[in-house]
Amino acid sequence: MTHTTVRHGLRLVTVIVSVLACTFIFAAAAIQFGIHTLNQWQTYSSIHGMQPPGSHDSVLVFAPHSDDETLGCGGLLSLAKSNKAKVKVVLLTNGDGFRFAAARTYKTVRVTHQRMIDLAYRRQGETLYALQQFGLVRSDVEFLGYPDKGLAKMWEVNWSPDLPYTSSATGWNFVGYDDAPSRYAPYCGESLLRDIEKQLTACKPTIVFIPHPLDNHSDHYSTYCFVTSAIEQLASEGHDFAKHVKLYTYLVHRGDWPSSNKGADASMLMPPHSLIQGDTSWISLTLPDDVIRAKRAAIMCYKTQTDVEKAFLLGFARPNEIFGIVQSGMAATVPQGFMSTNVDLLKWRGIVPVVSDPVGDYVMAEMSRGGDVRSIYACTDRRLMFLRTDFAGKLSKRITYTIAVKNPDAPETSKPYEIRITKLAVSDPDGLMWSYKANSLQVTIPLSRLGAGDHLYIQITTKLSGITVDNTGWRTIQLMPSAADVKAPVR
Repeated sequence: MTHTTVRHGLRLVTVIVSVLACTFIFAAAAIQFGIHTLNQWQTYSSIHGMQPPGSHDSVLVFAPHSDDETLGCGGLLSLAKSNKAKVKVVLLTNGDGFRFAAARTYKTVRVTHQRMIDLAYRRQGETLYALQQFGLVRSDVEFLGYPDKGLAKMWEVNWSPDLPYTSSATGWNFVGYDDAPSRYAPYCGESLLRDIEKQLTACKPTIVFIPHPLDNHSDHYSTYCFVTSAIEQLASEGHDFAKHVKLYTYLVHRGDWPSSNKGADASMLMPPHSLIQGDTSWISLTLPDDVIRAKRAAIMCYKTQTDVEKAFLLGFARPNEIFGIVQSGMAATVPQGFMSTNVDLLKWRGIVPVVSDPVGDYVMAEMSRGGDVRSIYACTDRRLMFLRTDFAGKLSKRITYTIAVKNPDAPETSKPYEIRITKLAVSDPDGLMWSYKANSLQVTIPLSRLGAGDHLYIQITTKLSGITVDNTGWRTIQLMPSAADVKAPVR
């Protein structure tokens, strides 16, 4: 083979690779443009309205970071205060993990632990000043002081005090802020859950607002998990308010949503197009002009944040705010021996999904439909839980499928029970009962491995060459009481 032939071969390979890369980039751009366009068109749709809380209400807002409470619920807080409702805002973290904001604020590239702690106290001050625009005072606000960007780890891994999470931003593995209600509490899930339960029992709210479980930020969807788990726990202990509290979610991070990038937009805020079709019912709260101005002024109080992402933050200063009511799925009960451990769609007829997940909502999900979760089904008999996940396309050997189930009520199973299937051939843990057929993947889990309790959290994650295709976030599944004589579903 001559050098000329080798050169021609290399040129051909280069051309082919370039064409493939350009095709991929063009396809990804086209998909992203389509998603963006659908979100923009969504602003012309309408959803049901809601009334602001009244004097008989007790409102409790949980926010993962300083500014989330204003972006998601600022107008509602203002109207609730005007209507003489009891209002409380609880910040789970002080936003002490945003290194870029610290670098901008203190004009340094050397961001030390102490700088991050200083930033946290500054963000607390910004929060108090912002909430003053809505009529709140210092006693209406509580800062729990847990680690920014650490809540997901505390939910999934660092649950017990003997395995605390260590913040890379502050160097702490405990609550170190002097104004925190549980100073020196370890950075672990048990501590945070206990603190949230204390806030709930002290306030006895009639309405609670928390981030949506499909918010992209891990601190946001973890806040949803901790608060809903705390409410379920208190309800099971007989607290009457926890049995009747109304639960609403708000959204902050979801792709390029909100679609406007003009800073302040007169158009109505609507949910992302992909979330309209899921298991969330959306409602809208109309804001008077003076409240919109107050919300804009409140957003501008967060100088450490507006210096970095002003246009994004002001995109929430709209004529309305939106809230979602997330439906918790109920796992069906079936007679022992009825359900096959292999995918048999006839056996599943009459069983409704416990989770309906958006499809085609991200570039990777649209391009790898075998990893794009469409829906999750669940049923149990006396011994086993059967989980079936349906995807937008046929399952692929190139995709790794991970199913995680967490039972926060069972201390012996504090870490999620995780199932990983690679190349549609190998499962971890080994010996697991699982099967697939076309678009469906089914796993069978002994209930003994999940511990006692009547509600679980499930998360499905799919990856292609280490890149996330889809992540359902943690979703709740209610378990029906075990019955000895359960009839098969009507088919």
